[in-house]
Amino acid sequence: MALRKNIEEFMAYVPLIKCVCSEAMTEEDWREIQDVVKQPALEREDVTVEKIKQFEFQKYFEEIEEITMRAEKKFSLAKKLKTMREEMKVFQLTLFPYKGKTFVLKAYDEVNAKLDDQIVTTLSLIHIWRCRRIERC
Repeated sequence: MALRKNIEEFMAYVPLIKCVCSEAMTEEDWREIQDVVKQPALEREDVTVEKIKQFEFQKYFEEIEEITMRAEKKFSLAKKLKTMREEMKVFQLTLFPYKGKTFVLKAYDEVNAKLDDQIVTTLSLIHIWRCRRIERC
C-alpha cells in the first residue's frame, strides 16, 4: 500500500518533471523558472523531486509549462533553420561559359526552387512567431 501511495504521489509530479527536464530548456528559460518559483540560487542540475516538493513547484505549474512550451517552440524553430542551412550546403553553383562573353549558372532551377521553398518556410515561421507575440500582449 505504501509503495502504491508513493507511486501515485510521484505521478502527480511527472508533468512538472517533464517540463523541467525538457531538452529545449536554455539558461535563459531556466532563469525565468527561477524567477517564477522565487529560487534564484537553484541550479537546474540540482533539481530533484524532493526539491520540487520542497519549493512547491506545483503551485507554479502553469507558468513553468508556458515557459517550457516557449522554449520548445524556439528549439524546434532553431532545428528547422539548421535543417534549412544543411539543405543548402549540398548545392554547388557552377558557371560555364556562354558564347564566350558571359557565364550561365548550372542547376539554377534546382537552387531557385529550394530557395523559394525556404523563403516560404521562413516567412511562415516569422508569421507564427509574430502571432504568438501578439497573443501574449
